[in-house]
Amino acid sequence: MSDPMISRLVRPALLLVAGMLLGQGALAVAAPAAPQGTTQTRIASCSGFGFQPIDADTGYTWDGRHLYRSNSKGDGWFMCPVDLPHRAVVTKVRFTLSDPSSSVGFEYCGLVRSALGVSGTVQVVGLPVAGIGIGAEPGTVRYPTTSIQNATIDNGSFAYALQCRMVFAPGLQSISSDRLGIIGADVTFRISTANG
Repeated sequence: MSDPMISRLVRPALLLVAGMLLGQGALAVAAPAAPQGTTQTRIASCSGFGFQPIDADTGYTWDGRHLYRSNSKGDGWFMCPVDLPHRAVVTKVRFTLSDPSSSVGFEYCGLVRSALGVSGTVQVVGLPVAGIGIGAEPGTVRYPTTSIQNATIDNGSFAYALQCRMVFAPGLQSISSDRLGIIGADVTFRISTANG
């Protein structure tokens, strides 16, 4: 074969290989970087209507947007399950409560998690600030907390609920006016878009 014949056969093959290499380089340069997960702030809430007594003897009633405790029977615990996304990080818990009497009050209102394993305990995630016990008459107030423990949500190991105990002064059987009530509660959390 003569040199012109070899160059006619080799040149297109070299051009093809060079074009492929240039094309791959151009694609590598033009490909956008994988998006990084950004963090979003979200809120999950439970209205007063979502809170239910965990003791059948605890009496309750409704009025407007309030859930009221109506008698001193039972233990006075009310709970509302809250759906929080796995791997979210809780930053704040707030309760909106109505306490217009010094004969009634609230205890242990907050977000808790209960272990799902064969053994384990109930753990506090966040409890609002003090000042809502018997003797206080703050009226209707939204109580926040930013003091958070066990902040990362782990739905594979724990179930989450908002809880609040409504208590009466000793000897008080019922209260018909100025009733003690839960209006609602909310949980603020951060979550990476990579986690949902």
